[in-house]
Parts: sequence; structure tokens; C-alpha cells
Amino acid sequence: MRSIQRTSHENELRAVPSLGAWRTVSGRAEELERGLLRAVEGLGCLEEAGRHHLLGGGKRLRGRLSLAAGMGLGCAFSDSLPIAIAVELLHNASLVHDDLQDGDRERRGELAVWAAYDRSTALLLGDALIARAFGSLADVPSAQLGPMLRTLASCVAGLARGQGSDGTQQLAIEWTIPAYEELAREKTGLLFALPPALVCTHLHGPGPMAQAASEAFALLGVAFQIYDDLADVTGAKGRAAGSDLRDKRLSAVVLHTRLALAAERAPRPRSTALDGILEGHFDRMPFEEQAERIVAGPGIEATLRHQEDVLERAVTAGRVLPEGLRDVLEDIAEEVRDTTRGLLFRDRFASADAALSQQQV
Repeated sequence: MRSIQRTSHENELRAVPSLGAWRTVSGRAEELERGLLRAVEGLGCLEEAGRHHLLGGGKRLRGRLSLAAGMGLGCAFSDSLPIAIAVELLHNASLVHDDLQDGDRERRGELAVWAAYDRSTALLLGDALIARAFGSLADVPSAQLGPMLRTLASCVAGLARGQGSDGTQQLAIEWTIPAYEELAREKTGLLFALPPALVCTHLHGPGPMAQAASEAFALLGVAFQIYDDLADVTGAKGRAAGSDLRDKRLSAVVLHTRLALAAERAPRPRSTALDGILEGHFDRMPFEEQAERIVAGPGIEATLRHQEDVLERAVTAGRVLPEGLRDVLEDIAEEVRDTTRGLLFRDRFASADAALSQQQV
């Protein structure tokens, strides 16, 4: 059992914790929430929209990761908190902009900002959240503030590049595992790499530790994106299942379904209900029906194996990190794995229950 060593300083936990760091940060969630809501104060007509978005929920996973990374490396909480707020503000800015660009009307079961207000409000709110993210990071009393701000700026540019490669441009992207992972690194991996990179840079400068942390946690972000893709086809994202199909996004689930169908067809050509997906035609049947068929199809197990491979690579890359940060990485990897399996178990149980109910009618 790993031990947590406490110091006499109220706002510091100098330790090499695992369950201590990742589980303990949940107890500081209220401080993170208050910081996020303070960030949208004074935005005039955008403040209401900002509160609408932030109060809509969310796991604050990237903010919690910032706090846990700080705790694992012995960073003062008063320094980790503005980093966490900056990362969460940037993440939420990307959500506001993504919903607008992708035309998704709902976010976590609530209206997206552009749908609840208008497109201009969503555009401006996202811009304002990015600006406030830089302001929050500037509050960290660090001798490495310049490199930290450059790291944040690089992440913003990378997110824009990734979103530019998403959506309707997916048809021009090769449907391969390397292409998927490259896109997932930019869509999701960057915001998983950012928290530990900022904490490492704050404490040790922009050197090998920050680079190693970025690589390991970026892979963790790819594994989380695979979970997110599975959540889309199972309808667990607070909106209709199959939005990735509708928007022709390069999804891990669709990728592995296509690969599995192609492998099945090679020795014995035959027609299936999923031929449209194999041929790149995603509108031959309702998207929710396609999603149901995909969940029951041949690509799910391959998707899970892919995620497991990425998680193993993340843990391997993290072996060079200090123990406290390495433990945080391993705990989050375990949580991503368990959450993914729980998602699919719940979906399959619900499908079986619905079939049984139909038989009893």
C-alpha cells in the first residue's frame, strides 16, 4: 500500500502518492469550480452563456489531472490551482467551439452554447475562455512562466490544427490506425499532456521531465479518445448515438469496424448491413441504427484491444517519470480502462434487457 507523507504546510502535499493524489483531488473540486466561475465574471453579455456552459456539468478530468500532477510532484496547491483552472478553461473553450463547428446542439444533455444563445456568442465565449486561461496561468508565481505560457500557446495552436482536421475533412484522411492516433493526439492528447507538462515546467523547467510527461500523458489522451468514441456509438454522451457517423469523423470504433469487415470480406465476399460503413457511405440507414449495429458488430473487440495497447504504451513511456507522477498516470489509465468496460457492459445489459422485455410483450 502506497503511503502519503504530509507536511506541516496547509496547502502542500509533498509525497509520491497514487490513490492519494488522484482520489484526493476530488476533495478540492469546489475550489476548482469556483475558479472557473470567477473566470467568466466581468464578461458582460457573455457571462450568462459562460455560466450556462460551466454549470452544465463535466468531470473536470483535465483540471483534476493538473492538481494530481502537482500533488504527485510536491507542488504547492496554490500554484497547482491556477494551472488547473487554465487547463479547464482551455478545454471548455474547445468544447464551445467544437459544438459550434460540428453543429452539435447538445452537450451533456443540455443545449450547447450556440444553440442556447447564438453562433456569435459561442464564438466569442470560446475566445474569451482562451484569454482567461492565459490570465490564470499568469497568476502562477513561477520563474518558468515564459516557457509555461509558450507551452499553453503551443497547445492552443495544436487544438486548432486538430479541429481543422476533424469533421467534414475526415473523408480526405486515410482510415488507418496511425492516422487515427495522430488525430487523437491533437484532439485529446494535447489536453492530457498539458497539465503535467505545465507542472513539470513550473518545478523543473522545460527539460526532459516535461517532455517525457507530455509523451506518456498524450498517449493516455489517445486511450481516452477511444473511450469517447465508444461513448458516442452507445449514446452515453447526452446526445443521440452515432453523431461521429453523421459527421464522418475518424472514430476508432468505425475504423476497427471497417478493418474487421474488410478482413471478413477478403476470403468470402458477401453483403452485410454495414456495407455502407465499409464503402464510406454513412447515410444508408439512420445513424442511431448504424450505431446499434456497430456495437453488436465485429469492430468492438478490436477497439478494446487497441485501447489496451495504447494504455500499455502510456504506462511504459511513464516509467521514466518520478514515482508520484508515474502513479497518477497508472491510476488514470486504470480508471479509463474500467470506465470503458463499464460503458460497454451497461450498453450490452440494456440491449439484452430490452430484447427480453420485447419477448414478454
